[in-house]
Amino acid sequence: MLKTNTFNIKNIATLIILAIFFLFDRYLKQVAINNNPNLDLIGEHLKFTFSRNFNIAFSLPVSGLILNILITSIIIGLIFYLIYLIKNKYPSIIILTLSALILGALSNALDRLIYGYVIDYLEVLNFTILNIADILITCSAAILVLVTLKIIKYD
Repeated sequence: MLKTNTFNIKNIATLIILAIFFLFDRYLKQVAINNNPNLDLIGEHLKFTFSRNFNIAFSLPVSGLILNILITSIIIGLIFYLIYLIKNKYPSIIILTLSALILGALSNALDRLIYGYVIDYLEVLNFTILNIADILITCSAAILVLVTLKIIKYD
């Protein structure tokens, strides 16, 4: 992999925006848990509500202490990997995307450790309920896959 990390003001601004998404997610989770809202944001298409998610991604039925230990271990491992990438000057896109993934995972992990479940608050199309952390994780994972495929193609 090409090592061309040039961390500049755009990258710092991106990290600040990611931190704002993390904080906004934490704030919306507190609003949801404290107020138990049921607000239509865009008619029936998008609602602000409160839901307890005891399972993992896509409501797969895995929960409990072992899940908390596993998620915490993965996050710690990803943080060490991020430090390695920064230290070895990997491309900024990978560092920033992995940072977004870690922030999303950290927000949901904090919910699991504090409440025993993840707080979800955005109901989409009466189909699924998620949160900003879920969006960060999903988008970051997709971007990392695409970047990795592009790198493999050119190597």
